[in-house]
Amino acid sequence: MISGKWQILRIVVALGSLSFVFAAPAQGTLSYPVTFTVQCDSDIVSEVFDQPLQTSVEVLNPSGNCIATICQADSAIEPDPVVNLHFDVQAGSSDTTFTIRSAVVSFPALTNPEGVASSSLTLNDIDGNGATLTGLESGGNVYKTIYNGSVSCTCLNSSYSVTNPYDGQVESNRDPISGMSIMPDTITSIQSEYQFTLSANDQASGTGTFDVQPVPEPLTLVGVLTGLAGLGGYVRRRVKPQ
Repeated sequence: MISGKWQILRIVVALGSLSFVFAAPAQGTLSYPVTFTVQCDSDIVSEVFDQPLQTSVEVLNPSGNCIATICQADSAIEPDPVVNLHFDVQAGSSDTTFTIRSAVVSFPALTNPEGVASSSLTLNDIDGNGATLTGLESGGNVYKTIYNGSVSCTCLNSSYSVTNPYDGQVESNRDPISGMSIMPDTITSIQSEYQFTLSANDQASGTGTFDVQPVPEPLTLVGVLTGLAGLGGYVRRRVKPQ
């Protein structure tokens, strides 16, 4: 027969497993591509990358002329759900506009989940006459998070410039400043986007993260804690002093 102590251990393990299930992240359907739309003067070209890009790719207009260079592109999707977007681009001979969209991560509906967005940008002056990154998202920002296909959530990284020749500058933002904040809506998908104009010949890179997590239901937590409290009383009754 199984002793009383072993029975208690099995109950503790079962409750621990149950609480893990309640706190488990949502699973979903993942999509990978990173989409670039590049505009230089009157030319507009779109490029889609289904795999991480580790070598430079020239963006050519219909005449075969290079209007920009995509040095790196990567969109890492996790089913927690989290979407990470990374890029590295160089403008053509004229000021160049880039719109960079991550893959979409879809998942079973989360009601009022917690979320956090962060973005880091690096701007480098390549031709020695200064560099400017002008945000085209709401409020003149560069990075935007999106949920449910079209709802704009958070905008980060305001426009900025580098004035010293051949210099570079990093700008980082996070919302909220620490921890995570409640998103008062029902969320079924998330995505990230960068949109900006980069001064001619200069280079910009960025990494953005959009993380959404379910909030455990209070009644579920109360039930688990109540069960553990009852188990404590059971232990006291069954385990007698020697």
